[in-house]
Amino acid sequence: RKLFGVKDGWDDDDRNNKPANAGSFANPEMRKLFGVKVVGFDDDDDEKEKEEEKKKDGVDVADTKEEEEEEAAAEAKPDATMEAKEKEISAEETKPAPAPPAVATGPKRKVALLLAFLGTDYQGMQINASSRSIQAEVELALYRAGLLARSNFGYPHKYGWSNSARTDKGVHSCAQVCSVKIALPREDSTMDEVRALMNEHLPDDVRALDVTRVTKSFCARTQRDRVRYRYMIPSYALRDRDEIAGAFERAGCADDFAQRQPGDPLDAADLVKIRAEMDATRYRIPEDRLAKFREALAKYHGTRAYHNYTARKSPNDPSVMRYVETFTADDPVIDKNGVQWIPTSVLGQSFLLHQIRKMISMASEVAGGSTTLDEMESTFSREAIRVVHVAPASGLFLEMSYFGNYNDRQARCESSAVPPLDWTSPSSESSSSSSARKSSDAVKRWKEFRDDVVEKHVMEEEDDAGNFLKYLYVMRYYFSPEGGSFDGTGKIRTKRDKKKEEEEEEEGTEDNKEEGTED
Repeated sequence: RKLFGVKDGWDDDDRNNKPANAGSFANPEMRKLFGVKVVGFDDDDDEKEKEEEKKKDGVDVADTKEEEEEEAAAEAKPDATMEAKEKEISAEETKPAPAPPAVATGPKRKVALLLAFLGTDYQGMQINASSRSIQAEVELALYRAGLLARSNFGYPHKYGWSNSARTDKGVHSCAQVCSVKIALPREDSTMDEVRALMNEHLPDDVRALDVTRVTKSFCARTQRDRVRYRYMIPSYALRDRDEIAGAFERAGCADDFAQRQPGDPLDAADLVKIRAEMDATRYRIPEDRLAKFREALAKYHGTRAYHNYTARKSPNDPSVMRYVETFTADDPVIDKNGVQWIPTSVLGQSFLLHQIRKMISMASEVAGGSTTLDEMESTFSREAIRVVHVAPASGLFLEMSYFGNYNDRQARCESSAVPPLDWTSPSSESSSSSSARKSSDAVKRWKEFRDDVVEKHVMEEEDDAGNFLKYLYVMRYYFSPEGGSFDGTGKIRTKRDKKKEEEEEEEGTEDNKEEGTED
Protein backbone atom coordinates (compact mmCIF):
# COMPACT_ATOMS: atom_id res chain seq x y z
CA ARG A 1 0.00 0.00 0.00
CA LYS A 2 2.82 2.38 0.83
CA LEU A 3 4.78 1.54 -2.34
CA PHE A 4 1.86 2.01 -4.74
CA GLY A 5 -0.17 4.57 -2.77
CA VAL A 6 -3.20 2.32 -2.31
CA LYS A 7 -5.72 3.52 0.33
CA ASP A 8 -8.40 1.38 1.99
CA GLY A 9 -9.69 0.39 5.43
CA TRP A 10 -6.29 -1.01 6.43
CA ASP A 11 -4.81 2.49 6.58
CA ASP A 12 -6.91 3.33 9.65
CA ASP A 13 -5.36 0.35 11.43
CA ASP A 14 -1.88 1.52 10.39
CA ARG A 15 -2.47 4.95 11.91
CA ASN A 16 -3.92 3.50 15.11
CA ASN A 17 -0.89 1.22 15.56
CA LYS A 18 1.56 4.13 15.23
CA PRO A 19 3.47 4.61 18.52
CA ALA A 20 2.77 7.68 20.65
CA ASN A 21 5.02 10.71 20.30
CA ALA A 22 8.39 10.00 21.95
CA GLY A 23 8.11 13.19 24.06
CA SER A 24 4.55 12.55 25.27
CA PHE A 25 3.63 10.99 28.61
CA ALA A 26 1.50 8.59 26.58
CA ASN A 27 4.84 6.99 25.76
CA PRO A 28 5.85 4.45 28.46
CA GLU A 29 9.52 5.48 28.27
CA MET A 30 8.63 9.06 29.22
CA ARG A 31 6.46 7.93 32.15
CA LYS A 32 9.26 5.68 33.39
CA LEU A 33 11.92 8.39 32.94
CA PHE A 34 10.04 11.04 34.92
CA GLY A 35 8.04 8.79 37.27
CA VAL A 36 4.66 9.92 35.94
CA LYS A 37 1.58 7.77 36.57
CA VAL A 38 -1.29 7.83 34.09
CA VAL A 39 -4.47 5.90 34.94
CA GLY A 40 -5.18 3.17 32.39
CA PHE A 41 -1.81 3.35 30.67
CA ASP A 42 0.21 2.12 33.65
CA ASP A 43 -1.97 -0.99 34.02
CA ASP A 44 -1.24 -1.88 30.40
CA ASP A 45 2.49 -1.37 31.02
CA ASP A 46 2.43 -3.73 34.04
CA GLU A 47 0.66 -6.44 32.07
CA LYS A 48 3.15 -6.19 29.19
CA GLU A 49 6.12 -6.36 31.56
CA LYS A 50 4.70 -9.48 33.28
CA GLU A 51 4.12 -11.21 29.95
CA GLU A 52 7.65 -10.38 28.75
CA GLU A 53 9.17 -11.72 31.99
CA LYS A 54 7.19 -14.95 31.69
CA LYS A 55 8.26 -15.41 28.08
CA LYS A 56 11.89 -14.95 29.10
CA ASP A 57 11.45 -17.61 31.80
CA GLY A 58 9.89 -20.01 29.27
CA VAL A 59 6.44 -19.88 30.90
CA ASP A 60 3.38 -20.34 28.67
CA VAL A 61 1.40 -17.10 28.98
CA ALA A 62 -1.97 -18.73 28.09
CA ASP A 63 -1.58 -21.44 30.78
CA THR A 64 -0.55 -18.83 33.34
CA LYS A 65 -3.64 -16.76 32.61
CA GLU A 66 -5.89 -19.80 33.20
CA GLU A 67 -4.15 -20.48 36.52
CA GLU A 68 -4.58 -16.85 37.57
CA GLU A 69 -8.31 -16.98 36.73
CA GLU A 70 -8.73 -20.15 38.83
CA GLU A 71 -6.90 -18.54 41.75
CA ALA A 72 -9.05 -15.43 41.46
CA ALA A 73 -12.25 -17.55 41.52
CA ALA A 74 -11.04 -19.37 44.62
CA GLU A 75 -10.19 -16.09 46.35
CA ALA A 76 -13.68 -14.79 45.55
CA LYS A 77 -15.26 -17.45 47.78
CA PRO A 78 -16.19 -16.21 51.27
CA ASP A 79 -13.59 -16.95 53.91
CA ALA A 80 -14.14 -16.10 57.57
CA THR A 81 -10.42 -15.65 58.27
CA MET A 82 -9.96 -13.24 55.38
CA GLU A 83 -13.01 -11.23 56.39
CA ALA A 84 -11.62 -10.88 59.89
CA LYS A 85 -8.27 -9.67 58.56
CA GLU A 86 -9.94 -7.15 56.29
CA LYS A 87 -11.80 -5.65 59.24
CA GLU A 88 -8.50 -5.09 61.04
CA ILE A 89 -7.23 -2.80 58.26
CA SER A 90 -7.95 0.79 59.24
CA ALA A 91 -9.51 3.26 56.85
CA GLU A 92 -6.46 5.53 57.10
CA GLU A 93 -4.17 2.84 55.72
CA THR A 94 -6.43 2.20 52.76
CA LYS A 95 -5.70 4.56 49.83
CA PRO A 96 -8.37 4.95 47.16
CA ALA A 97 -7.22 4.22 43.63
CA PRO A 98 -6.83 7.30 41.41
CA ALA A 99 -9.97 8.07 39.48
CA PRO A 100 -9.82 7.61 35.70
CA PRO A 101 -10.32 10.67 33.48
CA ALA A 102 -13.93 11.81 33.30
CA VAL A 103 -15.72 10.95 30.08
CA ALA A 104 -16.64 14.12 28.19
CA THR A 105 -20.23 14.23 27.00
CA GLY A 106 -20.17 17.65 25.34
CA PRO A 107 -19.34 18.61 21.75
CA LYS A 108 -15.83 19.02 20.33
CA ARG A 109 -14.61 22.59 20.03
CA LYS A 110 -11.49 24.33 18.69
CA VAL A 111 -10.08 26.62 21.38
CA ALA A 112 -7.09 28.89 21.99
CA LEU A 113 -5.25 28.41 25.28
CA LEU A 114 -3.44 31.38 26.85
CA LEU A 115 -0.69 29.70 28.85
CA ALA A 116 1.80 31.11 31.36
CA PHE A 117 4.72 29.20 32.81
CA LEU A 118 8.15 29.29 34.42
CA GLY A 119 10.56 27.50 32.11
CA THR A 120 13.36 26.88 34.62
CA ASP A 121 12.65 23.16 35.05
CA TYR A 122 11.73 22.46 31.41
CA GLN A 123 13.70 21.83 28.21
CA GLY A 124 11.52 24.28 26.29
CA MET A 125 8.00 24.56 24.92
CA GLN A 126 8.16 22.00 22.13
CA ILE A 127 7.52 18.32 22.83
CA ASN A 128 10.76 16.34 22.53
CA ALA A 129 11.94 12.80 23.27
CA SER A 130 13.38 12.17 26.75
CA SER A 131 12.77 15.81 27.72
CA ARG A 132 10.24 17.39 30.03
CA SER A 133 8.45 20.05 27.98
CA ILE A 134 5.57 22.46 28.54
CA GLN A 135 3.63 20.87 25.68
CA ALA A 136 3.86 17.41 27.28
CA GLU A 137 2.60 18.79 30.60
CA VAL A 138 -0.36 20.54 28.95
CA GLU A 139 -1.27 17.45 26.93
CA LEU A 140 -1.20 15.33 30.10
CA ALA A 141 -3.45 17.84 31.90
CA LEU A 142 -5.93 17.84 29.00
CA TYR A 143 -6.11 14.04 29.13
CA ARG A 144 -6.46 13.84 32.91
CA ALA A 145 -9.18 16.50 32.78
CA GLY A 146 -11.14 14.37 30.30
CA LEU A 147 -10.81 17.00 27.56
CA LEU A 148 -8.70 14.70 25.40
CA ALA A 149 -9.71 11.19 24.33
CA ARG A 150 -7.45 8.27 25.19
CA SER A 151 -7.07 7.47 21.47
CA ASN A 152 -5.71 11.01 20.87
CA PHE A 153 -3.37 11.16 23.87
CA GLY A 154 0.19 11.12 22.50
CA TYR A 155 -0.81 12.10 18.95
CA PRO A 156 -0.80 15.94 18.69
CA HIS A 157 -1.80 15.89 15.01
CA LYS A 158 -5.09 14.16 15.92
CA TYR A 159 -6.28 17.06 18.07
CA GLY A 160 -4.84 19.84 15.89
CA TRP A 161 -2.14 21.07 18.29
CA SER A 162 -0.24 24.23 17.39
CA ASN A 163 1.67 26.77 19.49
CA SER A 164 2.44 30.39 18.62
CA ALA A 165 6.08 30.35 19.79
CA ARG A 166 8.88 27.86 20.47
CA THR A 167 10.55 29.08 23.65
CA ASP A 168 14.01 27.75 24.49
CA LYS A 169 15.17 25.85 27.56
CA GLY A 170 14.79 27.96 30.70
CA VAL A 171 12.72 30.70 29.02
CA HIS A 172 9.47 31.77 30.71
CA SER A 173 6.17 32.95 29.25
CA CYS A 174 3.12 34.98 30.18
CA ALA A 175 1.33 34.64 26.84
CA GLN A 176 2.05 31.41 24.99
CA VAL A 177 -1.00 30.74 22.80
CA CYS A 178 -1.86 27.20 21.70
CA SER A 179 -4.69 26.00 19.50
CA VAL A 180 -6.23 22.59 20.20
CA LYS A 181 -9.47 20.68 19.60
CA ILE A 182 -11.01 19.46 22.88
CA ALA A 183 -14.17 17.66 23.98
CA LEU A 184 -16.23 19.79 26.36
CA PRO A 185 -17.27 18.09 29.64
CA ARG A 186 -20.95 18.94 29.02
CA GLU A 187 -23.13 20.55 26.39
CA ASP A 188 -23.42 23.74 28.45
CA SER A 189 -19.81 23.89 29.71
CA THR A 190 -18.23 27.36 29.76
CA MET A 191 -14.66 28.19 28.80
CA ASP A 192 -13.97 29.32 32.38
CA GLU A 193 -14.94 25.85 33.59
CA VAL A 194 -12.52 24.31 31.09
CA ARG A 195 -9.75 26.64 32.29
CA ALA A 196 -10.38 25.74 35.95
CA LEU A 197 -10.44 22.04 35.08
CA MET A 198 -7.09 22.32 33.29
CA ASN A 199 -5.47 24.14 36.21
CA GLU A 200 -6.51 21.32 38.55
CA HIS A 201 -4.24 18.97 36.61
CA LEU A 202 -1.40 21.31 35.59
CA PRO A 203 1.79 21.64 37.70
CA ASP A 204 2.08 24.79 39.82
CA ASP A 205 4.60 26.43 37.45
CA VAL A 206 2.25 26.13 34.45
CA ARG A 207 -1.11 27.97 34.38
CA ALA A 208 -3.96 28.34 31.91
CA LEU A 209 -4.87 32.04 32.04
CA ASP A 210 -7.65 31.91 29.47
CA VAL A 211 -9.52 29.52 27.16
CA THR A 212 -11.29 31.08 24.17
CA ARG A 213 -13.38 29.70 21.31
CA VAL A 214 -11.78 30.11 17.87
CA THR A 215 -12.70 29.21 14.32
CA LYS A 216 -12.15 25.66 13.04
CA SER A 217 -9.34 26.81 10.74
CA PHE A 218 -7.47 28.77 13.42
CA CYS A 219 -3.76 27.91 13.82
CA ALA A 220 -1.81 29.59 16.63
CA ARG A 221 1.52 29.28 14.80
CA THR A 222 0.54 30.74 11.42
CA GLN A 223 -2.02 33.35 12.56
CA ARG A 224 0.09 35.11 15.18
CA ASP A 225 1.36 38.23 13.41
CA ARG A 226 3.41 39.92 16.16
CA VAL A 227 5.03 38.96 19.45
CA ARG A 228 6.52 40.90 22.36
CA TYR A 229 9.31 39.56 24.56
CA ARG A 230 10.63 41.06 27.78
CA TYR A 231 14.20 40.77 29.06
CA MET A 232 15.22 41.68 32.62
CA ILE A 233 18.91 42.55 33.09
CA PRO A 234 20.59 43.71 36.34
CA SER A 235 22.13 47.16 35.94
CA TYR A 236 25.54 45.96 37.18
CA ALA A 237 25.77 43.86 33.98
CA LEU A 238 26.05 47.17 32.07
CA ARG A 239 28.98 48.48 34.12
CA ASP A 240 32.34 49.31 32.59
CA ARG A 241 34.05 46.03 31.74
CA ASP A 242 37.31 47.04 33.47
CA GLU A 243 35.38 47.74 36.68
CA ILE A 244 33.82 44.27 36.49
CA ALA A 245 37.24 42.69 35.87
CA GLY A 246 38.58 44.50 38.92
CA ALA A 247 35.81 43.03 41.07
CA PHE A 248 36.69 39.51 39.85
CA GLU A 249 40.36 40.09 40.67
CA ARG A 250 39.68 41.47 44.17
CA ALA A 251 37.39 38.49 44.85
CA GLY A 252 40.28 36.13 44.01
CA CYS A 253 38.57 34.58 40.97
CA ALA A 254 40.87 35.82 38.19
CA ASP A 255 44.16 33.90 38.40
CA ASP A 256 42.74 30.37 38.36
CA PHE A 257 40.21 30.82 35.55
CA ALA A 258 41.90 28.17 33.39
CA GLN A 259 41.12 25.53 36.03
CA ARG A 260 37.41 26.43 36.20
CA GLN A 261 34.61 24.98 34.09
CA PRO A 262 33.12 27.53 31.62
CA GLY A 263 29.66 26.02 32.08
CA ASP A 264 29.61 26.77 35.81
CA PRO A 265 32.76 28.70 36.74
CA LEU A 266 31.66 30.25 40.06
CA ASP A 267 30.44 28.58 43.26
CA ALA A 268 28.25 30.10 45.98
CA ALA A 269 31.23 31.46 47.93
CA ASP A 270 32.61 33.14 44.79
CA LEU A 271 29.26 34.79 44.11
CA VAL A 272 29.11 36.26 47.64
CA LYS A 273 32.62 37.75 47.29
CA ILE A 274 31.98 39.16 43.80
CA ARG A 275 28.67 40.77 44.80
CA ALA A 276 30.43 42.44 47.74
CA GLU A 277 33.27 43.72 45.54
CA MET A 278 30.83 44.99 42.90
CA ASP A 279 28.58 46.54 45.57
CA ALA A 280 25.74 44.97 43.57
CA THR A 281 22.92 45.91 45.95
CA ARG A 282 23.79 49.62 45.98
CA TYR A 283 24.99 50.17 42.42
CA ARG A 284 22.79 52.50 40.38
CA ILE A 285 23.35 52.95 36.66
CA PRO A 286 24.33 56.50 35.58
CA GLU A 287 21.96 58.27 33.19
CA ASP A 288 24.57 58.50 30.42
CA ARG A 289 25.23 54.74 30.52
CA LEU A 290 21.51 53.93 30.43
CA ALA A 291 21.15 56.34 27.48
CA LYS A 292 23.98 54.49 25.68
CA PHE A 293 22.21 51.17 26.27
CA ARG A 294 18.95 52.58 24.87
CA GLU A 295 20.80 53.97 21.85
CA ALA A 296 22.23 50.51 21.17
CA LEU A 297 18.78 48.89 21.43
CA ALA A 298 17.38 51.43 18.94
CA LYS A 299 19.93 50.16 16.38
CA TYR A 300 17.79 47.02 16.00
CA HIS A 301 14.73 48.88 14.72
CA GLY A 302 13.63 48.01 11.19
CA THR A 303 14.53 45.10 8.92
CA ARG A 304 18.08 43.82 9.36
CA ALA A 305 20.18 40.71 8.70
CA TYR A 306 20.63 38.70 11.91
CA HIS A 307 22.94 35.90 10.72
CA ASN A 308 25.38 36.85 13.52
CA TYR A 309 22.60 36.73 16.12
CA THR A 310 21.56 33.10 15.74
CA ALA A 311 23.07 29.65 15.14
CA ARG A 312 23.70 27.65 11.97
CA LYS A 313 22.52 30.35 9.55
CA SER A 314 24.58 31.59 6.61
CA PRO A 315 24.62 35.32 5.71
CA ASN A 316 22.83 34.57 2.44
CA ASP A 317 19.98 32.66 4.05
CA PRO A 318 16.77 34.69 3.40
CA SER A 319 15.39 33.71 6.81
CA VAL A 320 18.00 35.83 8.66
CA MET A 321 16.16 39.00 7.60
CA ARG A 322 13.92 39.97 10.53
CA TYR A 323 11.77 43.02 11.26
CA VAL A 324 11.93 44.58 14.75
CA GLU A 325 9.26 47.18 15.41
CA THR A 326 10.58 48.49 18.73
CA PHE A 327 13.26 47.62 21.29
CA THR A 328 13.09 49.79 24.41
CA ALA A 329 14.43 49.92 27.98
CA ASP A 330 12.04 50.96 30.73
CA ASP A 331 12.97 52.90 33.86
CA PRO A 332 14.97 50.84 36.39
CA VAL A 333 13.25 48.89 39.17
CA ILE A 334 14.65 47.69 42.51
CA ASP A 335 14.20 44.15 43.84
CA LYS A 336 13.76 43.12 47.48
CA ASN A 337 17.54 42.85 47.99
CA GLY A 338 18.22 46.31 46.62
CA VAL A 339 19.55 45.18 43.22
CA GLN A 340 18.61 47.50 40.35
CA TRP A 341 17.13 45.90 37.20
CA ILE A 342 16.50 47.28 33.70
CA PRO A 343 13.34 45.82 32.07
CA THR A 344 13.51 45.80 28.25
CA SER A 345 10.79 45.02 25.70
CA VAL A 346 11.19 43.98 22.07
CA LEU A 347 8.28 43.81 19.62
CA GLY A 348 8.59 42.11 16.25
CA GLN A 349 7.04 39.69 13.79
CA SER A 350 9.19 36.68 14.75
CA PHE A 351 12.63 35.89 16.13
CA LEU A 352 15.41 33.41 15.41
CA LEU A 353 16.98 30.97 17.85
CA HIS A 354 18.92 32.92 20.55
CA GLN A 355 18.34 36.18 18.63
CA ILE A 356 16.95 38.26 21.51
CA ARG A 357 19.55 37.05 24.01
CA LYS A 358 22.36 37.88 21.55
CA MET A 359 20.81 41.31 20.88
CA ILE A 360 20.83 42.02 24.63
CA SER A 361 24.43 40.79 24.91
CA MET A 362 25.65 43.06 22.10
CA ALA A 363 23.82 46.13 23.49
CA SER A 364 25.24 45.48 26.97
CA GLU A 365 28.77 45.30 25.50
CA VAL A 366 28.21 48.72 23.92
CA ALA A 367 26.98 50.13 27.25
CA GLY A 368 29.93 48.50 29.05
CA GLY A 369 32.47 50.03 26.67
CA SER A 370 33.94 46.84 25.21
CA THR A 371 32.60 47.59 21.73
CA THR A 372 31.23 50.59 19.84
CA LEU A 373 28.04 51.45 18.01
CA ASP A 374 29.97 51.40 14.72
CA GLU A 375 31.25 47.87 15.42
CA MET A 376 27.72 46.85 16.37
CA GLU A 377 26.46 48.27 13.06
CA SER A 378 28.95 46.10 11.17
CA THR A 379 27.37 42.91 12.54
CA PHE A 380 24.36 43.46 10.28
CA SER A 381 26.50 43.38 7.13
CA ARG A 382 26.16 40.16 5.15
CA GLU A 383 29.93 40.27 4.56
CA ALA A 384 30.70 40.23 8.29
CA ILE A 385 31.01 37.06 10.34
CA ARG A 386 31.15 37.97 14.01
CA VAL A 387 30.80 35.95 17.21
CA VAL A 388 28.02 37.54 19.28
CA HIS A 389 27.61 36.02 22.71
CA VAL A 390 24.39 34.77 24.29
CA ALA A 391 22.99 36.44 27.41
CA PRO A 392 21.44 34.18 30.10
CA ALA A 393 18.08 32.59 29.32
CA SER A 394 16.85 33.29 32.85
CA GLY A 395 16.14 36.95 32.05
CA LEU A 396 13.92 36.31 29.02
CA PHE A 397 10.19 35.70 28.87
CA LEU A 398 7.43 35.87 26.26
CA GLU A 399 5.23 38.76 27.33
CA MET A 400 2.44 39.01 24.73
CA SER A 401 1.19 37.39 21.50
CA TYR A 402 -0.83 39.36 18.95
CA PHE A 403 -3.44 38.17 16.44
CA GLY A 404 -4.45 41.46 14.80
CA ASN A 405 -5.17 40.12 11.31
CA TYR A 406 -7.27 37.25 12.68
CA ASN A 407 -9.28 39.68 14.83
CA ASP A 408 -9.84 42.03 11.88
CA ARG A 409 -11.21 39.18 9.74
CA GLN A 410 -13.59 38.11 12.48
CA ALA A 411 -14.75 41.70 12.99
CA ARG A 412 -15.66 41.96 9.29
CA CYS A 413 -17.62 38.69 9.45
CA GLU A 414 -21.07 39.53 10.79
CA SER A 415 -21.98 35.87 11.35
CA SER A 416 -18.87 35.16 13.46
CA ALA A 417 -19.71 34.02 17.00
CA VAL A 418 -16.14 33.75 18.31
CA PRO A 419 -14.59 36.51 20.46
CA PRO A 420 -11.37 38.32 19.48
CA LEU A 421 -7.98 37.14 20.76
CA ASP A 422 -6.86 40.29 22.57
CA TRP A 423 -5.22 40.32 25.99
CA THR A 424 -3.45 43.67 25.64
CA SER A 425 -5.90 45.97 27.46
CA PRO A 426 -8.69 45.37 30.00
CA SER A 427 -12.24 46.04 28.85
CA SER A 428 -14.52 48.39 30.67
CA GLU A 429 -15.78 46.95 33.94
CA SER A 430 -19.23 48.35 33.22
CA SER A 431 -19.47 46.56 29.86
CA SER A 432 -22.59 44.44 29.51
CA SER A 433 -20.80 42.00 27.18
CA SER A 434 -19.91 38.74 28.91
CA SER A 435 -16.97 38.22 26.50
CA ALA A 436 -15.65 41.70 27.36
CA ARG A 437 -15.81 40.97 31.09
CA LYS A 438 -14.14 37.60 30.51
CA SER A 439 -11.34 39.30 28.55
CA SER A 440 -10.88 41.83 31.34
CA ASP A 441 -10.49 39.05 33.91
CA ALA A 442 -7.95 37.28 31.69
CA VAL A 443 -5.89 40.49 31.36
CA LYS A 444 -5.81 40.80 35.16
CA ARG A 445 -4.61 37.20 35.51
CA TRP A 446 -1.96 37.85 32.84
CA LYS A 447 -0.68 40.99 34.59
CA GLU A 448 -0.59 39.26 37.99
CA PHE A 449 1.41 36.35 36.59
CA ARG A 450 3.87 38.70 34.86
CA ASP A 451 4.43 40.99 37.85
CA ASP A 452 4.07 38.62 40.80
CA VAL A 453 5.37 35.35 39.36
CA VAL A 454 7.70 35.72 36.35
CA GLU A 455 9.52 38.99 37.15
CA LYS A 456 9.81 38.01 40.82
CA HIS A 457 11.18 34.60 39.79
CA VAL A 458 13.77 36.15 37.46
CA MET A 459 15.13 38.32 40.28
CA GLU A 460 15.12 35.53 42.87
CA GLU A 461 16.78 33.10 40.47
CA GLU A 462 19.67 35.51 39.93
CA ASP A 463 20.08 35.85 43.70
CA ASP A 464 20.28 32.04 44.02
CA ALA A 465 22.19 31.03 40.88
CA GLY A 466 24.13 34.15 39.82
CA ASN A 467 23.58 33.49 36.11
CA PHE A 468 24.49 37.04 35.06
CA LEU A 469 27.67 37.09 37.17
CA LYS A 470 28.72 33.77 35.58
CA TYR A 471 27.94 35.18 32.14
CA LEU A 472 30.11 38.26 32.81
CA TYR A 473 32.92 36.03 34.10
CA VAL A 474 32.86 33.79 31.03
CA MET A 475 32.79 36.85 28.77
CA ARG A 476 35.83 38.28 30.52
CA TYR A 477 38.07 35.25 30.86
CA TYR A 478 37.13 32.81 28.11
CA PHE A 479 36.65 35.22 25.20
CA SER A 480 38.59 38.15 23.82
CA PRO A 481 37.24 41.69 24.30
CA GLU A 482 36.27 41.71 20.62
CA GLY A 483 33.89 38.81 21.20
CA GLY A 484 36.16 35.86 20.31
CA SER A 485 38.84 35.45 17.68
CA PHE A 486 39.10 32.89 14.88
CA ASP A 487 42.32 30.90 14.63
CA GLY A 488 42.08 30.07 10.91
CA THR A 489 40.52 26.62 11.43
CA GLY A 490 37.05 28.02 12.01
CA LYS A 491 37.21 27.51 15.80
CA ILE A 492 37.00 30.26 18.42
CA ARG A 493 40.31 30.78 20.22
CA THR A 494 39.41 31.85 23.75
CA LYS A 495 41.42 33.38 26.57
CA ARG A 496 41.36 30.00 28.25
CA ASP A 497 43.08 28.50 25.19
CA LYS A 498 45.67 31.28 25.25
CA LYS A 499 46.35 30.70 28.96
CA LYS A 500 46.94 26.98 28.37
CA GLU A 501 49.23 27.74 25.43
CA GLU A 502 51.29 30.11 27.60
CA GLU A 503 51.59 27.48 30.35
CA GLU A 504 52.66 24.84 27.82
CA GLU A 505 55.27 27.23 26.39
CA GLU A 506 56.63 27.91 29.91
CA GLU A 507 56.83 24.16 30.63
CA GLY A 508 58.63 23.60 27.33
CA THR A 509 61.11 26.36 28.13
CA GLU A 510 61.89 24.84 31.54
CA ASP A 511 62.41 21.40 29.94
CA ASN A 512 64.82 22.86 27.40
CA LYS A 513 66.84 24.62 30.11
CA GLU A 514 67.15 21.41 32.11
CA GLU A 515 68.44 19.59 29.03
CA GLY A 516 70.97 22.37 28.35
CA THR A 517 69.51 23.32 24.97
CA GLU A 518 68.61 26.77 23.67
CA ASP A 519 64.97 27.82 23.45
